[in-house]
Parts: sequence; structure tokens; C-alpha cells
Amino acid sequence: MNSNIGMRALALFFALATTAAYAQTFPSRPMRVIVPLAAGGGMDTVTRSVAASFTEALGQSVIVDNRPGAGSLIALEILDDAVPDGHTLMMISATTAIYPLLYKSRLNAAHDFAPVSLVTAQGYVLVVHPSLPVKSALDLVKYAKADPGKLNYASSGIGSPIHMTTELLGIAPAPA
Repeated sequence: MNSNIGMRALALFFALATTAAYAQTFPSRPMRVIVPLAAGGGMDTVTRSVAASFTEALGQSVIVDNRPGAGSLIALEILDDAVPDGHTLMMISATTAIYPLLYKSRLNAAHDFAPVSLVTAQGYVLVVHPSLPVKSALDLVKYAKADPGKLNYASSGIGSPIHMTTELLGIAPAPA
């Protein structure tokens, strides 16, 4: 028998044995998933869907707890104060990762907490009014550099991924 296959089989056995023993005691009470954004938004909708799946799979209630504000700091503080027994989870967004780069905080999601799983991914689309004489992002940067103060943009808030992406465009070197 190939020793590599044997080691994999042994690892699988112990993983299954451990999972079976652990599954008998977890979760021992309702779980809580903290959402650092307001109810009704995209993250809330996804979290409620995931919570429903957890409830069905685990046979235990999963409560979605929306705690918006302060660039996710309020939710991070609640998570930090929770007993680290796996019954309290938090959905995070790029805003949660950006916050400690902009503001002093005792908490940093990237360093103080352990990731569990990627749940979703999203992209951004850059759009401009058709009256603007640009056909690409490069054209937009050129136009903005040539005509300072003529453009405005909208974002979901200070420190948000959209705001930071626009700031990056603003400091981009002038294209040749």
C-alpha cells in the first residue's frame, strides 16, 4: 500500500472521527451572525440566506444581528467581546478590512479574527455620463488630470471600497 494513500486514509479517519464527536455538542445554543451593515442591503440578504441554511443543516437557530456604523467597528467590538466558542460569527466586507488603514482602532479584522469562508465576491463597474468625452478608464484619468475640479462622483461613504477606488484613480499618474 502506498504510504501517501495510507496517510491520507488515516487523516480522513481522524477528521471524520473528530467531526462526529464534535458535531454531537456543537452548536449547543442558538448561533449569532453579526452583520456590520444595515438591514435590507446586499450583505444582510446574503447573511439571512446563509443563516437559513445553517439553521437547517445544524438544527439550531441562527440569529442575524445587524450592527451598522463606524466603518464596522461597532460590529467588530461586539465580536471581540463574544465568547470564542464558534457560536458568534461575523460577515465582513471590504469596508471592514479598510477601516484600520484609515482610523486608529484596537481591532483589526485581518489580524484579530480568523476567517472561516468566502461567502460571495463582487466587482465594481465604472460608469460615466454619455456626455463625457471618454471611452475608457485611461481616458477618464487623462480627462480628470487635464480638467481638475470638473468631475464629481458618488460613493457609499467615506472609507468605503468605492471611495478608496476613486481616490486611487485620483492619485494615478497622468497617462502619457
